[in-house]
Amino acid sequence: MALDREWKDQPSLYFKYAEQQAIAGKIRDEAKEKLDVVKAELDTIARQELPNEGKKITENQIANWIVQQKAYQEASANLIQTNYEANMMANAVRAMDHRKAALENLARLWVGQYYSIPREPPENEGQLEIKIENNKTNKQRQGLKKRSKD
Repeated sequence: MALDREWKDQPSLYFKYAEQQAIAGKIRDEAKEKLDVVKAELDTIARQELPNEGKKITENQIANWIVQQKAYQEASANLIQTNYEANMMANAVRAMDHRKAALENLARLWVGQYYSIPREPPENEGQLEIKIENNKTNKQRQGLKKRSKD
């Protein structure tokens, strides 16, 4: 991953998903509007056709009749699907926000030389070489001691 390339791509990727989220929201709103229209049309039909023998029909009976109609069920299923798609696009936009934060953190690590070669601090300069030499000398002495004992 090239950090500079990822940063260059971030705004266009974010816009792509944000635009798709807006489109999905528009489609969801249209599906909700369609469901409301279907419900209103079915309500009108129910009030005209359901009352028989002079009995007054209740609002609850009308509502129950509406939800049993195929047109309402199809419009409702469409709204559920478009809600799902709008939610998924919202999740994609949130993921792009997380991606931006991750890129910011990676940039901070890079600036702080987190991925660089380890180096001695200036105040300890030369101490590591002395320790390495001492370890070599100690290992050589131990080797000589073993040989002399054998």
